[in-house]
Amino acid sequence: MHASLVETDTEDDVLLIKDTRSKEDMHLSKDNRTKATTGSSVSSLYPLKDFEDNGTESGFFVFPDLSVRMEGTYRLKFCLYEMVGKDVHFCAHVISNPLIVYSAKKFPGMEGIIHPSFHYTNHERC
Repeated sequence: MHASLVETDTEDDVLLIKDTRSKEDMHLSKDNRTKATTGSSVSSLYPLKDFEDNGTESGFFVFPDLSVRMEGTYRLKFCLYEMVGKDVHFCAHVISNPLIVYSAKKFPGMEGIIHPSFHYTNHERC
């Protein structure tokens, strides 16, 4: 599975963002642009218990360190691929609901709901 950032009103990838910092501060391309996301954007399938479905075994794609570099409203596009021998075949994609990315200073805090990822931090594999 591959995750990429897309615009909210289209399926256009947000690949590069304009950065005003010096090239010494970040790895920038020649036109002072850098990747819009950081962390691993690919994941294998993990067999885990689904706590929203009475603990039944399910498959999950986990992106533990994927983050967005600039605030705004975006969606994520998840593309599923299958490897057959040395060949890679595109299977399908899905677009998430819009998500809001906040700067550290504007972050409103966590909501009262325990997110499923909380369960997986100390999770036993199936």
